[in-house]
Parts: sequence; C-alpha cells; structure tokens
Amino acid sequence: NVLLESISHSSLLLLDSWTGQLDDTLFESLEEVGCDKFYIPENTTDLCQPLDVYGFRQWKGFVRKITSRVVLDNIGVDLTTRENIIIMQSLVHNQLSAPAFSPMWQYSWFKSGYINYRPDKFQNVSELSFTPSMNSCSAIGCEEFNFLKCAFCEKHLCVAHFFIEYHFHAN
Repeated sequence: NVLLESISHSSLLLLDSWTGQLDDTLFESLEEVGCDKFYIPENTTDLCQPLDVYGFRQWKGFVRKITSRVVLDNIGVDLTTRENIIIMQSLVHNQLSAPAFSPMWQYSWFKSGYINYRPDKFQNVSELSFTPSMNSCSAIGCEEFNFLKCAFCEKHLCVAHFFIEYHFHAN
C-alpha cells in the first residue's frame, strides 16, 4: 500500500528472493499502475543488488567513522541504545541523500549492470565527508577539531555538533 502511493508512472520493482516477498498476491495491484516486478536470482544478491554491490560499504564506513570517533575521543554517548542507533542511521541516511552523493548511488546501479552509462567520477564517503583537515568545528564558539564535512552545507563539524546536536538537513 505504501509503495502504491508513491508510484506515479511506469516503474520497476526489484526484489530479492526473500520468502516474505515471494507471494505474488502481495503485488497484484502494482500491475494496474504499470509497475513491472523482477526477482534477483537466489544467491546472487551480492552481484546484482545495487546497495550490496557498492552502497552498503559506503554506509557501513560512515557508521564506522562515527563509532570510532566516539570511542577514540571518549565521548559520553552510548551508541548501543535504540535511540542512538536510530539517530545514527537517520544522520547517515540524511548525509548520503545529499546531491553530492547522487553519482555514487548511480555508480551502484552501473556496477550492478542495470544502467549502461558509467557516472562521472565522484567522491566517495571518505573523500567527501572525512578528508583529514585541521579545521576546527564551524559551530560558533566551538574549538574542537572537526570530525566531518557536511555533504549539504559543507560545514566542518565535531561529533557533538553533528551527532549530539543532530545536524539534519530537511531538504
């Protein structure tokens, strides 16, 4: 039902072979709006699923950078609580949704073989967000070293001003 509301024209739904998605009656109404459905063959997800081929590595790297910085700097944040896990995933999703990362996501589709054109050269998460620099945090009055550069506003932020203050871009 949620998917149906977001489809406005011909679409393609790629599904892996997870048993919860194999019931064709779940997707009957998609055909009415021009949505084609294809299954990724079993045991080939790591070769065919765009996020598995490239995207999840970038996502996991981003999470690892946050986790490492919190541990190394002995910041009093428990990253194992449900709330902080949700905050971290929300912030990572928000950053990776920035237009600067669009070519990276397009590359995932290219590398999986779904599109024929190779996107222009792009910066990955490490290059765009975590390039080492001696800049201090951009927050007014903060003298901490920066932890990352925001992919939206390009501010250099410490962990406190990124994670604890929840540096989120609505657009």
